[in-house]
Amino acid sequence: MSGGSYNFKNLTALVVDDHASIRHAISRIATSLGFGEVLQAHNGQYAIDAVEQNKVDLIFLDLYMHHKTGFEVLMHVRNMDYRSDIPVIIVTGEGSKEDIVK
Repeated sequence: MSGGSYNFKNLTALVVDDHASIRHAISRIATSLGFGEVLQAHNGQYAIDAVEQNKVDLIFLDLYMHHKTGFEVLMHVRNMDYRSDIPVIIVTGEGSKEDIVK
């Protein structure tokens, strides 16, 4: 196996957060990592729509949003017939011990 970095240029990240500044900051990080496309959603319903309409390879997901929570988005993704194994990174500033266990 050779060393070096992984090429993300053919991968799509989805950044889901209701705070624009956080959404844009995470999007910049994903872009700097080399993701070929970075999609953004400002609420859970838009996130579900994005996952259903695009080939998403990684999701950065806030837990507490309007119109669907991050938990609802995660459950939707995990219950999909296809692409239910998309990696999800939870990003939240309000994680309680209960939320971490979930």
